[in-house]
Amino acid sequence: MPKKNFIPKDNQELPDSYTIKISYVTGKEETIEVASHRLIEQIVLKEIKDNSGKIVEVQTAPHPAPFFEFWTKDDIYITAILSNIVSIHFDKNWTKVTQIYREKNKK
Repeated sequence: MPKKNFIPKDNQELPDSYTIKISYVTGKEETIEVASHRLIEQIVLKEIKDNSGKIVEVQTAPHPAPFFEFWTKDDIYITAILSNIVSIHFDKNWTKVTQIYREKNKK
């Protein structure tokens, strides 16, 4: 099972989750309340470590079938192959998350 990729809650204004509406090429639509998501476009071929075991280089390649991975509020792991998705819509909570991190990165 993949490692969770949650945003650390270092700001109390960060919402606990946000809603994503996905439209698929089949016409199906799905609404998911997620705590985290990311796009997987690369696969790790090899990790090169130094003598202490610290990773100093990672060799990657394009993933043959890029996909989104989602973690729901209830710790359910969901994947969706990118080529099957027509559109993804994020709610206002996601806008709030991105705004908070933009302001944090300005400092």
